[in-house]
Amino acid sequence: MPNRFAQGKKAFGFCSICGQRADLSKLKPQIIKQKVTNSLRCSECLDEDQPQLMLGTFPIDDPQALRNPRPDPALAASRQIPDNGKTLSDLFIPPLE
Repeated sequence: MPNRFAQGKKAFGFCSICGQRADLSKLKPQIIKQKVTNSLRCSECLDEDQPQLMLGTFPIDDPQALRNPRPDPALAASRQIPDNGKTLSDLFIPPLE
């Protein structure tokens, strides 16, 4: 079955933005949010589809808190200095006056 359209090896078209003449095969369609628009653009005017504009398209689950947390019972003991009984925060943080 023959193709209904011509090959267009030497066909030219115009950019939808700047109007510059270019080969029809080199003009690319503009894609916005993964949808092809009807504007053909040259390589200088073509805007790539930004992934930042697709927020909310895919579900994102990023939990920040734990559901029933338990503190470490040995945390206070691990912060004790054996020789004088001061904690590390006493050595590095000056007292408020």
